[in-house]
Amino acid sequence: MLLKVKFGEITKKSADIFLEHLRKILDTKEEAVVALSGGSTVVGIFKELANRADPVLGKAHYFFVDDRVVPLDHEDSNFRQAKELFFDPLKKIIDDDHIHPIPYQEARSVMVSDYNETLEKIQGDLSFDLLLLGIGPDGHIASLFPNHHSIKDDSEGFMFLDDSPKPPPERLTASRKMIEKSNVAIVLVFDASKKEAMERYLEGSTSVEECPLKVVNKLKEHIIITDLDIKQ
Repeated sequence: MLLKVKFGEITKKSADIFLEHLRKILDTKEEAVVALSGGSTVVGIFKELANRADPVLGKAHYFFVDDRVVPLDHEDSNFRQAKELFFDPLKKIIDDDHIHPIPYQEARSVMVSDYNETLEKIQGDLSFDLLLLGIGPDGHIASLFPNHHSIKDDSEGFMFLDDSPKPPPERLTASRKMIEKSNVAIVLVFDASKKEAMERYLEGSTSVEECPLKVVNKLKEHIIITDLDIKQ
């Protein structure tokens, strides 16, 4: 579903929808498993959710759909951003044992297997209940890039890249299959630089390999929230 909102309303609307779907998931299970993105796209919703301090946020386990392979306190770390804007302000609501950053270490294969094992132990499989995503100007989601082996890979869980087209080259990302198996994706799209990617997404002839955002079409439900003027 493509949901168009007025300019300036995307942060409030996306927080409303995030909390609404989190509650729906918690109607069916005791705890939800959420995957977060990084980057400028999610700054607003992190701040909005932190300000609301809704107790329901404490009933989720938080993973990262992707991150740069850097120490957790590094300025490029998606976890660091989420910690400063979301987790730290909600310390009284979200327990530390519900926060699962990528286990940074030198042995990359162990890092991947450890993260897969942690998710599988909590969720029962390698999927998420709720994804919070942004997109790049090229249409990439997580660290799945157009016409790159990352979007073509058949891995079931998280995977390691050492050749990301977008620096830095080393990243850990949820695979295409992992995202497809998940339940609901909320995708935030604003900034004029994303308009061309959205137009490619809406073109029926464009493949998933050409526009990785199309992966969300495989989910049970997806909501793309945008304030851009895009023709459907």
